[in-house]
Amino acid sequence: MGEESLREEPMPAKPKIGQYRHTPGSPLIPGPDGTLRPARTKRRFPFMGVVVLGYAIFGPLVCAGVSALFNVTGLAAYMPKLLSGKPLPPSPSMQNVLFGAGLHEMVVACAVVGWLTWRTLWGVRVPHAQQQLGPRGVVGPLLFSGLLLGPLFTLFALPIGVFGQYIRTAPTDQPWIVRPFFALIAALVAPFSAFFTLTIPLVLVLLGLLMGSLTAVAVAFLWREFPEEPVHK
Repeated sequence: MGEESLREEPMPAKPKIGQYRHTPGSPLIPGPDGTLRPARTKRRFPFMGVVVLGYAIFGPLVCAGVSALFNVTGLAAYMPKLLSGKPLPPSPSMQNVLFGAGLHEMVVACAVVGWLTWRTLWGVRVPHAQQQLGPRGVVGPLLFSGLLLGPLFTLFALPIGVFGQYIRTAPTDQPWIVRPFFALIAALVAPFSAFFTLTIPLVLVLLGLLMGSLTAVAVAFLWREFPEEPVHK
């Protein structure tokens, strides 16, 4: 009897490949004004490529300006030297934009740092009541995060400059196939010695504070143009 009833019950149809399967969206919860809104929201920014390109262009220009400032103020003697004791190429130049980092690695480093800073600040959660006040309501929390993350991400980019510098200045008799390996070792070790110069970390921290504050202000003004959207599972 039990076996016959089991045989009579139809088996659920298996979904076919490519067949649409409905998934429920985010649950609705009452907002501060009493209206129902999705529990999970996300603020999209469709122009991230333009932001990365902007950091890649203006970042090296600012770093070149810092090198020029060292030369004008007579502080060029505080610029670091190579481990061999030889002076760095003249700065600012294609081979030495700042602290021995050439234009190529400087573009990559600025693009990576800018992307990390913008992406992190864009995802900062701010209470809805503060968002309704406009840029002046959200610039405070964003500026606080930017001043913390900017120097951190800028110091994080130091190994990128070391990696690129080693690739360009490696011994001429060293095969190209092994240069990336030794460049990776240099990128992991050399930043520790760079911190003892005091000049490099101080300048990088100041640049990070400048970048973090400007990014926070830009994000605060663009938030209202791109409101939060519901996130569907």
